[in-house]
Amino acid sequence: MAGEPQPHTAQPTPEFDEATLMAAGRLAIALGRNKETGRPFRALVKKIDPTRTFPADDVADLREEMAERERKAKEKADHDKIINAIEAQRKIVAGRYTDDEMKEIDKIMEKAGLTDYEIGEELYLSRRKPGVARDAALSNGRTWEFPQADGLFENPQKWATDEAVKVIDEIKTGVFRP
Repeated sequence: MAGEPQPHTAQPTPEFDEATLMAAGRLAIALGRNKETGRPFRALVKKIDPTRTFPADDVADLREEMAERERKAKEKADHDKIINAIEAQRKIVAGRYTDDEMKEIDKIMEKAGLTDYEIGEELYLSRRKPGVARDAALSNGRTWEFPQADGLFENPQKWATDEAVKVIDEIKTGVFRP
């Protein structure tokens, strides 16, 4: 068939004398035995004459193929491990933000070339404009004030207990006292 190498058959070569053929043969043997040129030379011989076999080269080829498969499998496993770690980290961070906020974090990370969601979150928080208070009671124009400290210095334990009870009552009732 066209394109396929045909087995080499000995043909008389009237254009070469016996001495040239002997020299070419010795050169071929030297090329085939040389550590640097041996395998490439033998591969060329196999292209010209596919019926020739070189068992040591065949075994070496199989070993190289197996090593390449192992390298690719390890590379894929390492890649999958990294992707899984990134996805797990993303899930943790996503639990603290809305979908729109996560899109912003993803944009920041892509722009900065980051894969660490914790660092992406820190960048997002450092660049984010202060938001409006989410609690309706706090967003109705109220301002924060320092608590009255009457009795703080006379009996700090009692004052702290009274303040804690006030806060607990406010939380339970939903009525905030000044």
